[in-house]
Formats: sequence, structure tokens, C-alpha cells
Amino acid sequence: MKILLVNFVCGIGSTGKICVDLYRGLTNLGHECCIAYGRGNKVDDIQTYKIGNNLNTLLHVVENRFFDNHGFASRKTTRDFVEFIEEYRPDIIHLHNIHGYYINTEILFEYLKSKSIPVIWTFHDAWPFSGHAAYIDYVGDKQLPQRNMHFSERFSYPKSFRDNSAANWKKKKKIFSDLKNCTIVTPSDWLKKMTEDSFFSECDIITINNGIDLSKYEKESENKRVNEPAKKNILAVANIWEKRKGLEDVIYFNNQLSDDYKFTIVGKVSKRLPSGITHISRTDSFDVLLDLYREADVFINPTYRDNFPTTNIESLAAGTPVITYDTGGSREAINDNVGFVVKQGSKKEFIEKIIEVKKNKYVRDSCKLQALKYDKANMIKAYIELYEKSLE
Repeated sequence: MKILLVNFVCGIGSTGKICVDLYRGLTNLGHECCIAYGRGNKVDDIQTYKIGNNLNTLLHVVENRFFDNHGFASRKTTRDFVEFIEEYRPDIIHLHNIHGYYINTEILFEYLKSKSIPVIWTFHDAWPFSGHAAYIDYVGDKQLPQRNMHFSERFSYPKSFRDNSAANWKKKKKIFSDLKNCTIVTPSDWLKKMTEDSFFSECDIITINNGIDLSKYEKESENKRVNEPAKKNILAVANIWEKRKGLEDVIYFNNQLSDDYKFTIVGKVSKRLPSGITHISRTDSFDVLLDLYREADVFINPTYRDNFPTTNIESLAAGTPVITYDTGGSREAINDNVGFVVKQGSKKEFIEKIIEVKKNKYVRDSCKLQALKYDKANMIKAYIELYEKSLE
């Protein structure tokens, strides 16, 4: 098979890493693969096609700021990409995030509809069926919004001075919903249900959980950190600590608990943190992050909008229990043996669970056993089976 993967980044972030994992899984089995991406740098040993450049991204951002047309700029760049697809002649096109200021979805889908190439489309969020945002909630009687429901949504990703969400929703419905020979994949059952309730309801929709490389978690740590034995280590990790990730809740937990609890936050933070919180802005070292997971007594994820957080799986693979809000698909990897799921926004209950959780050998073994379900080998196998089925 000849597979073309399309995503806004390659090798970084959860979606970029998933694409590289799929690439290597496919090429190791003798298939040909290429990753087309729009932003950032490529991975050296990966066959890639760069969609546009920094100027293209900047112009797309500017257009969106003034016209709220995210996903509908980058016209010439996308026409060039369509020419590349014609030359590459893939058997399957596997779309991931097609938002991120790099591609014109209208031009891309006009081309896809003119061809008989099977399309797999993995939804990593709700952007394909929202009028603006990547993360949305039901409104009213289990209805999905067809426009921004609050003024503040304009200033969440993708930020815009104008609200064109109602028109965007209609445009997406027209462009996306009648693509033939397309299978939609969601990483969580929660997003699958939401997709089924959207204008994609007539499409084939399946769940394939994201996976991680569990072999990396088997080696012993080479850099043992010295912790204060009397303290309980609480870890929270996000790439960027935006509002939906629950940073204010983590700060609240830190302020409410005694000095016996040591909080560590990993990820980009735009505000000053209390002196009692250890902040690691970011780390590209897997070994450093693994040590942090292992040394934590509990990993907390008070997220308010999420799909299927890989950080939950990473913590379990390191043998550390997880406490999360009942948000999106965040609960789906957690059972009573490996952590707690708390009603969204219930800070008091969350604190009670932090106090209650205990990390012992039984818990560590249970966490690692639960993580086995999310080995990337299972994810790759499921996608290859889907590719083969799509070509029948």
C-alpha cells in the first residue's frame, strides 16, 4: 500500500507523534508512506512533503483574525499540494488535523470528491463539525451548536476579531458531509458519539484509541531524582496550559492542600505560579518526563475540554494512578483500580481523591496492566486493517 498522511505538524505534539508512529509501523511492514505537514520541522528519516511555509501560516493567521475563516485560506499552497497528490498517487489518504493555519479545506475536498481515493479521517477534536472552536459542548437537549454560543469563544483557538461561526458551520457541512468512500476515526467513544450527532451522522465512524510506545517504559530510570520522602508528589502535564486544561484548578488544589503535598506542573504557562509549585516549562527529553511520571504519587488531569488525553496513558504506563474530571474521553482509560474520575468542576471531591489515592505495588502493577490496552502496536494494527478494508 501507498499511504499519504496529512497533519499540521510532523513528529511533535500528540498528533504529530501519532503520524510518525503510523509511518514507521507501515514502512516496517514494507508499505510506502509519506507525511504531508504544514508547520514546524520534519523528522530526518521520514519521507515528507511540506505544505506551504512560515509566510503561508502567517497570512492564514491574519486572514482568520479579521474574517474568521480558519481552514479557508492558504489557496495557492493547497493547489500546489493537490498537484503533489496527483504526482504521488497514493492508494489511501489519511487525514488527521486539517486545521492549524496551513491548508484550504474547500480546495482539498473539491479535489478529493473528484477522485476515488479512499479517505481515512481521524478526528482529534470537534473542529470539523464546529463553527469555530476545536472543542465544543452540547447545548440544550443534547444538540450540538451551529455557531459560537458565547462571545468569549471568538478569542479561543482559532482567535478571531469577527464571529463568522454560523456561516463556517454551513460551509463545513456542505464541503465535508458528502465525501464518498470516507471512514471517520475517533480516538474516544465520547468523540464518536458527538460525531454521530453531527452532520457526519451518515458516515462510517469507528473508534481507534491513540497508542503509545510501551517499550520505552520498560527500561529503568538512569537519573534518579531525590525527593522529600514525607511529601506526596502531585504531577500535572500539558503542552500548553490554556484555560480548558484546568490550570486554575491545579493552583486551587495547591493552595488548599498542606505543605505535605508537592505540586509539579510541566508545560507552557502564561502566568506566574505560586511559589509552592515547581514549574518545568517544557521538556523534549522522554527520560526526564518518564522520571517525573514515575516519581509522582498521582497524576492529575483536571481538564474541562478534551478528547482522549495521551498523558493519562503515559502516567499509567509509568505505573502512576490518574485522577481526572469526567470530561470528554478523559475517563475512558481510567477504572477503579488505576485512579478516580471526578465530576467536572468538583474541586472539593478532587482534593479528597488526591488525599485518598495511594501508590503501592498493587496500584503500580494495575496501572501498567491497564496501559497495555493502549500499546501503539494495537493502534497501528487497527489502522492497517482499516486501510486494507477500505481498498476492498
